[in-house]
Amino acid sequence: MADNRQLAPVSSEVALCKQYLELESLRLGERLQVAWHIDNMPSDALIPPLVLQPLVENAVYHGIEPASQPGEIRINIYRSDGQLHLVISNPYQREGRHHGGNKMALGNIKSRLMLHFDVEASLKTQVRDASYQVHITLPYRTSAP
Repeated sequence: MADNRQLAPVSSEVALCKQYLELESLRLGERLQVAWHIDNMPSDALIPPLVLQPLVENAVYHGIEPASQPGEIRINIYRSDGQLHLVISNPYQREGRHHGGNKMALGNIKSRLMLHFDVEASLKTQVRDASYQVHITLPYRTSAP
């Protein structure tokens, strides 16, 4: 486990998520589809550890598991205007018997973003059509302040 007081390269977080998704694909098979949009990701950008993985885990739990049809998780990481953007989206169903969650992961991630970046970072969620999206914006940094 990484020290939450230290920032980690986004490339390490992506590698952790890929390992997690490989395990989940063994369990969920063709129901789990993942689209990585990381060609424009600055791999040297630093983020708080375990920011991306809990969001991907939530996407699997809330977006893929309750659905009877295959679903796609989209992960888009890019740099724009001195900011690093992490965007995770998954299928969203308004109705169903699946537990809605208590937003604990989102609260923990917001706290860690504020700890490291204060008001320079943001975490926004939105539901659009049949998709749930989390968009994190934080300063692009390659070294600790």
